[in-house]
Amino acid sequence: MKINKNNVQIQNKNAIIKEANTESEEQVILGSTYKIPDFLQKPPVITIGEGAVTKLDHPKSREEFTEGGFFKAIPGKYTIDGSLGGTIFPDSCGKIEHMAFQFGNKEFEKNLWSSTREAVLNVYKTLFRHMSPETQFTIVVPDKESMEICQNLVKECKPENPQRIHIVDSKAPHGFSIWIRDSMIPVRDGEGKGKLIIQDRTYWPGEDDAMIPAIIDDHHDDISSVRNPVLRIDGGNILSNKTHAFVGIDSATQTTDLLKELAENTENKKEIVRFYETKSGKEVIEEGTPEGNQVTIEQMWTDIALMVFESEFNKKIYIVGNDDPSTPDIIETQPVFHIDMCTTPIGEDTFLVGDPSMAIELLRSLPPEEVKRLNEKVSKKCGFKETSDIIGKIMDANKAKEFQVNFDNLAKELKEKGYNVHRMPYLSGLRTTWSLPYLTYNNCIQENYIDDSGEHIKKVYLPLYGMDPLDEIAVETYEKFGYEVIPLDMSAITILEGAIRCSAYPIDRSREK
Repeated sequence: MKINKNNVQIQNKNAIIKEANTESEEQVILGSTYKIPDFLQKPPVITIGEGAVTKLDHPKSREEFTEGGFFKAIPGKYTIDGSLGGTIFPDSCGKIEHMAFQFGNKEFEKNLWSSTREAVLNVYKTLFRHMSPETQFTIVVPDKESMEICQNLVKECKPENPQRIHIVDSKAPHGFSIWIRDSMIPVRDGEGKGKLIIQDRTYWPGEDDAMIPAIIDDHHDDISSVRNPVLRIDGGNILSNKTHAFVGIDSATQTTDLLKELAENTENKKEIVRFYETKSGKEVIEEGTPEGNQVTIEQMWTDIALMVFESEFNKKIYIVGNDDPSTPDIIETQPVFHIDMCTTPIGEDTFLVGDPSMAIELLRSLPPEEVKRLNEKVSKKCGFKETSDIIGKIMDANKAKEFQVNFDNLAKELKEKGYNVHRMPYLSGLRTTWSLPYLTYNNCIQENYIDDSGEHIKKVYLPLYGMDPLDEIAVETYEKFGYEVIPLDMSAITILEGAIRCSAYPIDRSREK
């Protein structure tokens, strides 16, 4: 079906959709045409105000979200000017004002394992008890059973001010994963209000994960959501301190690919070129040798993702995980599928970077009886047979030289950017097998602020695994930087390839006082 374009008005940042054909499955947003399923149809008049923030009902599945065309490059003009973005919240400072979870009942087509479910609920308890009694929580659940589980948890936990814990039954038809991080990117808009950027992402562990941002939007008047059609980035692949944000190279490549798809439309290509020329002060040429202030179209594509990130997130951006030209025999890339698994900004001048060789060396030094004890201990936590050789398997999975060099390269990159870098034990599980925990002490959540009484609150909610020698180093490292460590037992969670930063999302933070 075709949209009645006579009834569409576009006004730069302020886009107004008027009298759209209600029988159509298409609407125009910022001049971009999206095929929208029936359940997403809005009333005849939709106003997209300053910042182009629009409120849409949530899609009901991954297929309806992606195949429905929300991020499909189809004809239409896309505006790239930062109006859909905002200032990304830092990981390293501020008080968490609002924390969001999605309580998964599905994980890669499997029921959430009982050991994992118990671990997730225990994490919720810990956060309820240790965060400020003013911190709001929103738990989006997929069904009545999950609703009752979370309600009973709150009753059992008896947190202060229980009314601040919002449990929302979405009635999701297919189910959620527990990984809330990747479906959205919270920012603060120009008016200081919270906004959830809904960006394209690269994978869908839960079919209904796409529903989450709009559900949160629906239930909180102070939070809006907006689809940003020019970003392809998982939320776990971006980190931030107060002044800078850090994006894994994979997301830069993926966003560039998305922009190239959009540029198949002539008007979109003109817009992308216009954006680049305005930001860079250079002229883009399609053919010939650049002279003076000119650059090739190829150079534009090399630079464009960084510029888009800076425009949409309102911070200086560093792309990390780049190939090191001084090692031509090795092609380096980001060490893990998401950089938040292996690196952590501490304040404004320091990073902690994972180090598999450190962890392997420590484990190799253990006497056999200690290895046996730790294997039994961690296996029990994960719900595995106590005879499982977790330590042996995880060392084998991380021993390759070409694996280690990516972590070392990341540390080198950050040092070259002027950061102090400290190394932390780290070990990857086996991707998509759910057979080994990821031992990451980087995938944490921090609070660092001065409370109303003048007390300096500095906490880290830190994943621990029962691997005593590694856990102890991690705790000591954060304590050295002045953190109160709040331990979170996450062995049974990281077998599903994420930890606390992946499964809990601060969607609002205080500004530093």
